[in-house]
Amino acid sequence: MLKTLELTAGSHMLVKGLARIRPLRGVVEVFGAPVKAGANVVVPRGRQVPLTAAEDSQIEVYGGEGADVREIDYDPIPEDWRRAAEEASGSKVVMVLGDVDVGKSGFTLYLANMLIRKGLRAAIVDPDIGQSDVGPPCTIGMALLDEPRPTYWDLPLTDAYFVGDKTPTGHLLPMVVGTKRLVDKAVSMGAAAVIINTTGMVYGGVAYALKRYKVEAIRPDVIVAIQREGEIEHLLRMFEGEYRIIRVGAPKALAKKTGRERTEFRAVSMARYLRGGERHTIELDRVRLVNVACGTRLNDEELESQIEKIAGMRPDVILHDRRSAVAVFRDPISREAIIAVRELLGRMFEEARVAVIPVYRGLVVGLFDREGRFMGLGTLEDIDFKRGLITINSPVKNVEEIAAIHLGYISLNDDFSEKRRFRPGQGLV
Repeated sequence: MLKTLELTAGSHMLVKGLARIRPLRGVVEVFGAPVKAGANVVVPRGRQVPLTAAEDSQIEVYGGEGADVREIDYDPIPEDWRRAAEEASGSKVVMVLGDVDVGKSGFTLYLANMLIRKGLRAAIVDPDIGQSDVGPPCTIGMALLDEPRPTYWDLPLTDAYFVGDKTPTGHLLPMVVGTKRLVDKAVSMGAAAVIINTTGMVYGGVAYALKRYKVEAIRPDVIVAIQREGEIEHLLRMFEGEYRIIRVGAPKALAKKTGRERTEFRAVSMARYLRGGERHTIELDRVRLVNVACGTRLNDEELESQIEKIAGMRPDVILHDRRSAVAVFRDPISREAIIAVRELLGRMFEEARVAVIPVYRGLVVGLFDREGRFMGLGTLEDIDFKRGLITINSPVKNVEEIAAIHLGYISLNDDFSEKRRFRPGQGLV
């Protein structure tokens, strides 16, 4: 689809991706960011952006699969969003809460753009690890901005905190710690305002705990609550009276994302950060392997011999932490052998697990330098504990600077689609 459209000043449109918008003449605004002739705005598949003509303009819209372009007779930026942006001006830290598909990401970007247009430096922290707008999936991303941006697609990734999963469930502590660290870093780097775009997890005990402790750790100056019909009032009661809360509504026309669109978006986003990767083999004794279920090698010749009799092969290594242990094999073993090895280890440890390395091939890993700075993502190819080697595939070039490799919980196929999710404490991780 290729359309050339004439827009009169003050007219409005909604553009759903996959699409590319290119003004040929005039100026349009997207989430409050001016876009001049010659610039390109990329709208990812499943995402939607509002467009307003700041003056008489001509635009070209190229649409791929799932694209949609339509004119609307109302301002796509709600009036209460504009009021909230004014009210939040002067606040150092703003946290945005809301259910899925209520416009949290759009408001966050709009607020950042409005603050930047006032001459302020703004930062966005995005803890939505499953649908990351800032940075790759499985991470909390932070972008420091000096100029308005129409979409998240080309936002600079200033830093990221690796969680390694697509859901906060089972990772509440790293979700809180990672968000707090990135907020603090944004402030230390000169951000006049930090806007936190939270996940859409708002129901149940896990959501209650995550929101409560994240707010307590960060202590935002303002909480902006986006709702359709009061659906997160049960969360807001926790903060009423102690924190300033601004309630706003969801926009009239929102593109609700299907489960398939969410999965495809993760794959596309993963591809952006992993495509072009090369195979690298690194000595284990020169990097820290983080997030392994048990980290200490157990040297027990007799135990290894017993396991060999059961499984038909020796484990590559047995890792333990006194209470629990995991026997790691380089080659597949039968289900019966796995059960038998667990039973054997269970006589010595409270918790016993078995990990088979081929099962973890494609596992997403986070790469960090000696200062703890996020360098990028990779995928696990192999771990050879006997030879002391780990092999990863990653586009990170300065491999010699990698000092820590954090194992995640999601493994990928060759096309970057999800292959498997591992629960915390399941085998190797």
